[in-house]
Amino acid sequence: MAADFAGQWYNQLGSWMNLKVAKSGVTGTYHTAVGAPKPVDTFDLIGTVSDDIISFIVSWKNDAADHQSITAWVGQMTKDEDGVTDRIETLWHLAVNIPDPEEPKKLWGTVRTGADRFRRNPFPNVSNLMKSGKSLGSEPQAIAKAKRG
Repeated sequence: MAADFAGQWYNQLGSWMNLKVAKSGVTGTYHTAVGAPKPVDTFDLIGTVSDDIISFIVSWKNDAADHQSITAWVGQMTKDEDGVTDRIETLWHLAVNIPDPEEPKKLWGTVRTGADRFRRNPFPNVSNLMKSGKSLGSEPQAIAKAKRG
């Protein structure tokens, strides 16, 4: 039986996405709580599903900004520790554009890798992290900072 990926999902860092699924195609929007984009910024998401497996990408470019990067996630839906809540375990790759003149020295750093866990309801610790103002350990934020100098 195919998993139902449609709806709103939240990750452990406070980012969230809204997914629509038609046949095996996925479309939606992504709001990141980390990195250079602001959480109010909306980015388009496209992908595909097969049974309980999903793959989707976000280009960090919209009408307001171009962060010259793309993230791709791939993962599988399962149940959370409570045995009831849907969860998607994912791995991601973030590719950041390196300006051509800098490629010989910096191309090795163009792709970053990590993992995200998405749930249908926000993680309990996210609101506390967001209120504290502490860094959420964002790779995209580190990349943005390095690009500024």
